Amino acid sequence: MSNKRFEFLKTGKLKLLLLLTIIYCFCICPVLNAENQKVGTANANTGKYKIISSPYPPFNYYKGDEIVGLSVDIMREVLQEIGWEHVEMELMEWDKAYKTALEEENIIVLSIVRNPKREKEFKWVGPIAVNYINMYSLAEIEGKAVDYMISALEDAKKYSVGVELDSSTAEYLESRNFKYLNYSKGIQKVVENLLNFKTQLIAGSKVVIYHILREKWLVADTVRKVYPIEHVNLYIAFNKNAPDKTVDKIQNALDRVKRTGRYQEIVSKYYKEKSNGLRNL
Repeated sequence: MSNKRFEFLKTGKLKLLLLLTIIYCFCICPVLNAENQKVGTANANTGKYKIISSPYPPFNYYKGDEIVGLSVDIMREVLQEIGWEHVEMELMEWDKAYKTALEEENIIVLSIVRNPKREKEFKWVGPIAVNYINMYSLAEIEGKAVDYMISALEDAKKYSVGVELDSSTAEYLESRNFKYLNYSKGIQKVVENLLNFKTQLIAGSKVVIYHILREKWLVADTVRKVYPIEHVNLYIAFNKNAPDKTVDKIQNALDRVKRTGRYQEIVSKYYKEKSNGLRNL
């Protein structure tokens, strides 16, 4: 091979190599960097926060090994909206969930009532759902109708009232000087105590009590509403040290989910099948 031809091939290869280098630097490399940044953002969010709450059907509960519910579905829509993936979720006793959310900065607590006592303890996102709190007795005992003659909240103070430990309902009744409160870890236990004659009354959510009765193959007429207490909104709450930027991001995503119509689809999914029984509560 002549020297001239060799020099020509050598120069051609150098030019090709230079051209490929330019293409890589200006075309391919920025795309790869963008993808890496995207993955990096996802990884930064994955596992940073953990969502917790208590078994509180139909808002959050176990269906087999899966955590489902109205609040859970809404939260998952919000996470999808902001691109957070593989965020851990766990249900535990409410008093433990409440304490954990107060103490650990990476915790998000789901389906929590916002009230004056808690206002400065958390940073808030919501509301995500409305919840009606009533006082209930058994409808009858040994075939005889139960009537405690309660026409005002004050009338209920002389009876034993079952409530969930550290719940907003317990806080509400404590603030009104109820002396005979019977505390249980979990709303399921509250309902069981009423059914087993361990308390005369219970205070709790209309839809939650109905759901628990249905799980026990009992009709809504097993209990009777004796007094309406209040209706409250359920929220998502962050530890008070969470960055405002993150809290605002979740709130904006929730607002977008509500505007899409997907929010109403989720609410209808969980209330439609219960509508007939709920009328009796």
